[in-house]
Amino acid sequence: MHQPTVTAGVTCLRNSVVLQHVQLHFNWFDVEKAAFWGCSDYVKLYDGSDTNAPKLATLCGSELPDDVISSGDSLLVVFATDRAGRSTGFEITYTVRWIFPGTPSMVISL
Repeated sequence: MHQPTVTAGVTCLRNSVVLQHVQLHFNWFDVEKAAFWGCSDYVKLYDGSDTNAPKLATLCGSELPDDVISSGDSLLVVFATDRAGRSTGFEITYTVRWIFPGTPSMVISL
């Protein structure tokens, strides 16, 4: 299993076995929301290994997001901030689901 890759504020959770899915769970979430609309800071989730993959969500505010599950073996998490404000950020736990043809799912929590 590969360790998460972090480059210039971009983290890609990627694994390479048979059929895999990455499930992302937010333990807590507090990312600055703009005063009137939109996001000052944000977390974007992509269903793949780069920003060309389908975007699953753009998140900000303090409401705890629902779990997100990738359709394949990669889930890209991008966090951007304007470095203003006093939000506390977020904490993520991810689970890898390995599916081998003809066998039950195996769930690994990291």
